[in-house]
Amino acid sequence: MKSKRFSITSLILGALMAVSMVPGLFATGQQDAGETKEVMVNPAGQFPIVDEKITLSAFIEQRALVEDLNTNDTTVFMEDKTNIHLDMLIVPTEAIAEKKQLLLASGQYPDIFLSGYFTNEDIMRYGPSEQVFVPLTDLIDKYAPNIKKAGEDIPGFLESLTAPDGEIYGLPTINECYHCSYNPKYWVYKPWLDALGMKIPETTEDFYQMLKAFKTQDPNGNGIQDEIPLSGSPNGWYSKTEHFIMNAFVFDDGGSVDQEYFFQVNNGNLDFVADTEGWRDGLRFMNRLYNEGLYDPASFTQDYTQLREMGNNSDAVILGSSAAGHPGVFVTISEEIPRHKDYVSIRPLTGPSGVQYSVPTPFKAVKGAMFTITDKCKNPKAAIRLADYMYSFEGSMLLDVGIEGKTWKAADIGKKDFSGNQAVWEQLSDYMEIDNTSWKEVGPSFRSFASVRGTKAQPQDPMAADGFETRLFQETNNNYEPYAPKEVFLGDTFLGLEEIEEAAQLRLHIVDYVKQSMIRFIIGDLDIEKDWDNYVQSLKDINVDEYVSVYRNAYSN
Repeated sequence: MKSKRFSITSLILGALMAVSMVPGLFATGQQDAGETKEVMVNPAGQFPIVDEKITLSAFIEQRALVEDLNTNDTTVFMEDKTNIHLDMLIVPTEAIAEKKQLLLASGQYPDIFLSGYFTNEDIMRYGPSEQVFVPLTDLIDKYAPNIKKAGEDIPGFLESLTAPDGEIYGLPTINECYHCSYNPKYWVYKPWLDALGMKIPETTEDFYQMLKAFKTQDPNGNGIQDEIPLSGSPNGWYSKTEHFIMNAFVFDDGGSVDQEYFFQVNNGNLDFVADTEGWRDGLRFMNRLYNEGLYDPASFTQDYTQLREMGNNSDAVILGSSAAGHPGVFVTISEEIPRHKDYVSIRPLTGPSGVQYSVPTPFKAVKGAMFTITDKCKNPKAAIRLADYMYSFEGSMLLDVGIEGKTWKAADIGKKDFSGNQAVWEQLSDYMEIDNTSWKEVGPSFRSFASVRGTKAQPQDPMAADGFETRLFQETNNNYEPYAPKEVFLGDTFLGLEEIEEAAQLRLHIVDYVKQSMIRFIIGDLDIEKDWDNYVQSLKDINVDEYVSVYRNAYSN
């Protein structure tokens, strides 16, 4: 393992001239942290953070909707409030992974990372092992009341950030998008059900009968058998239909790159599901749908834009149902084209053995640690206070929306939030427009549902084009949250350095093999009766037992 890592590092070092040529690389000369002296930091909650202005060099993401981070309203406001100037290394979103590795390999990294996207594996390597990232635990305890409050508001949050040595090395962005917490959803064209005198399907047998009727009984009434009962896309937002169906037979966490492990938690223990009889039964059912022409073959190959073309077909409605995080994946959402209003979400199907699962995809933390303090930083107390300000309501609103009174304001009396309660704030600007007001969600912040996401003024008509967030809130609350398993594995465990590369390789090969085989069984390229034993043996050959053991031990610890 060690020799392989050193060879990778040498390749990175060979590319370091690219870093030295990056425009604006710590332009004020702050890459040498020794030039910065330690200053007195004011007590937690008192501003400015420091009386004597300091500079912190910072790695930060440049999003396409932000004009200029250096002159941005949020940047200027924060510097005035905190007395901390940020000497920014501004990196486009698509270049973050490469640039941060180059910096860390060269030793020319900044005082802080504001857009690190560091995995737990990165934290283990650059925290306890190489000690590039400094421990934050004591700093949080003494100087970060907003971060500590986040730990109280979300039980287990700070514990989930704690490495095996008992220290916290990085902070994520907290973004509690409620409907994103149950992204896998399924949508059916309700007028077809009405025309056929059918109810919304509740079981796999209901689902089969619905698809069969969609195909054979001309529900769009044009006299042509052009209906597509079921379709999807491998690259749309949660539009892989096979995973929704499988959850009527066994819990399937597939469909999300961040979360695909094919594990189920049973009594606190991790079990692999993709070699079980439940998995096999699910494949049999989907193969039956495919063989009878009810499962669109394009579901496994088409781009989501092609799926949307199908949903938007102008001559007649031809798409009967699809998986998607929201209807906008497969049909245009607009007031001029109201078709989206006729697609309704259905609850997870109940299988022949009574299995019925929705799939939680908790969106509390944007994947990875955004904020870290490095050993270059001479003012870690000021740095953690800056992160703590970003976790406050004012700081989080700055990073997300911008300046109060300019891009958002306190909600007028009578404006309602998702739940129909008096809203706390309302937006004055169009988030999707390019401007220079906020950082567009860049940096560590705490946008919990209770404090920010759920208190925004929302259109109360869920079927209006601008009310789709309200609609998704209602659909999630009614049809998905009640059917979630009590506990799921999210992959947010800390592995030892000696296990990191092994686990990553095992997961890559096993998850890829399961997904490929899943499709081959569905379309009949593999026979569910004749080829099943070979499939299970192939999983053993690529070390599925070791894969389960590594993650099971980490999870139990």
